[in-house]
Amino acid sequence: MILSMTGYGKAQACCQNEKYTLEIKSLNGKNCDVTMKTSALPREKEPLLRQRVAQGLVRGNVDVYLSVEKNSGNQAKSFDKEVATAYLQQITDWQNELQLPLADTASLLQTVLRLPEVWDINKSEMSEEDWQAIAAAADQAIEDLTAFRIREGKTLEADLRSRVANIRNYLAAVEPYEKER
Repeated sequence: MILSMTGYGKAQACCQNEKYTLEIKSLNGKNCDVTMKTSALPREKEPLLRQRVAQGLVRGNVDVYLSVEKNSGNQAKSFDKEVATAYLQQITDWQNELQLPLADTASLLQTVLRLPEVWDINKSEMSEEDWQAIAAAADQAIEDLTAFRIREGKTLEADLRSRVANIRNYLAAVEPYEKER
C-alpha cells in the first residue's frame, strides 16, 4: 500500500475548564521532524506529545498546533499595569532619544496593549486529566492524518498505475516498428 507523505488531522478535547483543539499537518520528509506551535502546553509535556506524534507518523515534516479556549468565566485576563507602564516609558524615552515627534497617544497605547506580557492569562497547571485528554486528541488527529495519507496514497497509486499502463501501451504500439528496423 502506498501512503502519501502529506496529510491533515484534527481533534478536540473538552475538559472541565478548557477546550483544546489539536491540528497536525504533514508534508514530505525523509525523517520525522515534528514542530510544536503552542503556548497551551507546559514545557514538560511538549517532548511527550512530540514523541507520541513521531511514533504515530514515522515520517514527514510535521507541524502540531495546539490551541486552547477557556470556558467563559473560569479564567480571566488581567492587565499588568506595571509592565505596560514600563513599555510605555521605554518607548517614550527612545522617542526622545531619537528626537522624533510625539506619537498619537491612542495609537501608542494600542501598540503597548499588544505587547507581550501586558495581558496575563491566569492559567493553572495542567491537570493529569487535561493531559490525558490532549493525548487522546493527539491519537485521534494522528488517526485522521493516517486515513488522509491512505486516501491520498490510493489516488497516487491509481495515477501511477495509469501512467505505467500508458507506457506499456506505447511500447506495445512501437514494438512492431522496432522489429522492422
